[in-house]
Amino acid sequence: MLRIPAILLMLLLLGALLLPGQELNTTQQAQVARLEHQFMSPCCYGEQLYGHLSPQALEMKQQISQMVLEGRNEREIIDHFKSKFGARILVEPEGAQWWVMNVVPLLLLLLGFLATVWVIRKWYRPAAPKAA
Repeated sequence: MLRIPAILLMLLLLGALLLPGQELNTTQQAQVARLEHQFMSPCCYGEQLYGHLSPQALEMKQQISQMVLEGRNEREIIDHFKSKFGARILVEPEGAQWWVMNVVPLLLLLLGFLATVWVIRKWYRPAAPKAA
């Protein structure tokens, strides 16, 4: 079985992005960059897509560029990849998961701070005089 080296595959995918007649204008390039920062790499989910160079990541970048060239908006592209890979493809979760991830820790931190202040004030409060 013939195996294509990964570097050759990456060059082919990058070459497909640079075909004449399919160039992105500056607005489209900015849209592609924003989208690449919103997704995780589909091969390992450990790195963001924009900096990953695996064949799967390069293929996904090429698909994003193609969708932008077709005129799809960011929501359509996000929904497409969410349906294909699930919600774990997103760097930052949406909806209720966002609240759990971002707001709940802040509330717990605030409650911990208030409890600490209450305990410290209680320790340094002068003791009540004892009845004789």
